[in-house]
Amino acid sequence: MAPRTAALPEFTRITGRIADGSLILRPALASYREPDVEPGSSSLSVDVLDADGRIISRGFLATEPYSDGDALSVRGSILLPDDAMRVRISGEDVATTEHVIPPSTPSVRFIRTPEARSTVDGQVRLVWEASDTLESWLRYSWDRGESWMPLGTRLNESSATINVDDLPGGSSCCFGVSVTNGWRTATAISPLFTVARKSCRALITSPLDGASIDGRVELIGNGWWLEAAEIETEALTWSSDRDGELGRGTYVVAALSPGRHVITLRAGTRGREGTASVRVTVRPTDRAPD
Repeated sequence: MAPRTAALPEFTRITGRIADGSLILRPALASYREPDVEPGSSSLSVDVLDADGRIISRGFLATEPYSDGDALSVRGSILLPDDAMRVRISGEDVATTEHVIPPSTPSVRFIRTPEARSTVDGQVRLVWEASDTLESWLRYSWDRGESWMPLGTRLNESSATINVDDLPGGSSCCFGVSVTNGWRTATAISPLFTVARKSCRALITSPLDGASIDGRVELIGNGWWLEAAEIETEALTWSSDRDGELGRGTYVVAALSPGRHVITLRAGTRGREGTASVRVTVRPTDRAPD
């Protein structure tokens, strides 16, 4: 039997900044992202120590300059074993620091979520309770936890109202809430439920709504499949409420008759077409004198 919930995150995400040689860390996050930072001159080394001072896990954090050039951002994922007691961070751009790991792990559980195997739409109320936490953050998955979308980060509340009509759909959707006490994290995941898959979103780049144009117009646009996070570039049809079909594709040059037009782009296939429209006015063509 397939699992009723998605897997829990395995890693701890560290973020922060270096300013004037000092490392300032934000509360750690539960993360599905595997460690991906390689050792180098621009990275920080992370040693995770047990109660006897032995290194039980190692990792690296990437550093990148902010646009103002006055500080460095810090980010990376590590594995934080249950018997971790301290974390030591060192590097060329910062003094070595040690951080005490809280001995206990926070707890969190959902109190209110969509029922298992139900079909939901519109506004969904989520409520959870947690202990020994500094911050909470929400995620949403439409594919049993293979992909996650952040819904709210660094929350101080224990409830949220989410409009699932704005989210990707599928038959294996779930919410996740994670909490942190600074270093240790915990996550609760809701039962799986169903949200309707969305139609392809039609996006018109040109012309602008309300534009006044000459007879020839460049039609530029594309579609967007929310669940697959893919651009639709082929199943695109342009039309005018005055002149009928104008062409197909992401780029069409059309000659429009004078007057007001509603230009519509239809995107998508398989009964999941979406449309977008703009209104334009085509100026009359100046007639040559008789």
